Amino acid sequence: MKPTVKVPGSMLLKLGYDMLLSNFAFSFNLRLYHLGVKAIRNYIPMPKTGDVPYTHADITRARKELNYEPQTSLDEGLKIFVDWYKVGSSEPHSVPVLAKSLPTL
Repeated sequence: MKPTVKVPGSMLLKLGYDMLLSNFAFSFNLRLYHLGVKAIRNYIPMPKTGDVPYTHADITRARKELNYEPQTSLDEGLKIFVDWYKVGSSEPHSVPVLAKSLPTL
């Protein structure tokens, strides 16, 4: 991963969906409902320095600075991403755009 470069007059904002979600639920949903693959689970003790069991995006600053509110559910976003990945990932610089999720400035 490249180090973050600070540009005067700019700010970094995290965008996402701020719902608390277990990594297991995320993986299960992605694999079964969007990829059609049943996950093979191999439970091992979590290392002390390992992954966190739950995750969510802290979008407090984006709400304050951009009046941002997520409008795409996680399930809908996963579907859009998987569809893009299966069809459009052959174009290396293409990205899925969720126009309805972008704030109006």
